[in-house]
Order: sequence, then structure tokens, then C-alpha cells
Amino acid sequence: MPLVDRSRPDSVTLVSAAKSEMARWTKAGGTGRYTVLRDIEVLENMLRNPGTSARGESVRVVIDGGIDLDRFLLLVATVPENFEGELLYIRRDGSGYLSTRELKNMRTVKTISEMDVEVYLRWHGLPARPRGTYPPEMS
Repeated sequence: MPLVDRSRPDSVTLVSAAKSEMARWTKAGGTGRYTVLRDIEVLENMLRNPGTSARGESVRVVIDGGIDLDRFLLLVATVPENFEGELLYIRRDGSGYLSTRELKNMRTVKTISEMDVEVYLRWHGLPARPRGTYPPEMS
């Protein structure tokens, strides 16, 4: 049974997934509360909308493929200051990058392993891929 973050029952995780991962996200019906957005532009606009950010409804963003790392880093760099949530980017090989708010105003990006990504997703009641099913990262 996955662990679920119950500290904010009204919170929403925004998910943008690659076509290859969309079925897992749309069929999961996980215990966490999340919204799958098929268009990264919509997700970016929601994050940059002052009304959405001010209400604090979105506490995390998961990008499971579908965009390149450069675009994710640009999103991290341009997310509004009042968005205090986390941003997770999952690479093809299952590892990823996690951006969190540190020291009140500073946003950091950390590299995390495939296992850390799986634990993060399960902790928040989100569908994780079984270990060992990720294809190797292409150089």
C-alpha cells in the first residue's frame, strides 16, 4: 500500500507525461490527488497564473518525459516566487531532478536516483513504474 501525503488533503499534483507514460497516469486512479495535463503549455500557464499560485492548490508538479531537460530547467527558473511547491522531472531511465524551495526564497535542483523517484511518487500516492522497466537513457 503506497504512503500518501495527507498533510494537505486539498492539494493537487499537476502531471505532464510523455505519450509513452500517459496510460499509466490516466488509468492509475491512485490514492493521491492529481490532474494529468496533456499539454505542457497549459501546465506552465497554470503555474504562472497569479490566482492559481496564490491559492496554493498545486503543491507539486511531475513531468514524466514529454519535454527536454532544458525546458524543465527554464520552468524551474521562471516559476513565480509564490509557488512554494516541488517540481519533479523524470528521465527515461527513471532517475530525475527534484526542485524544491530552500531558505524561503532560493529554489534548488537536485539529481535523484530511480529509486528516489519511485519512493517520492509512492509517498505522494502517485503511480510509480516498477523498478527495472525504464529503458536506458539515450546520450
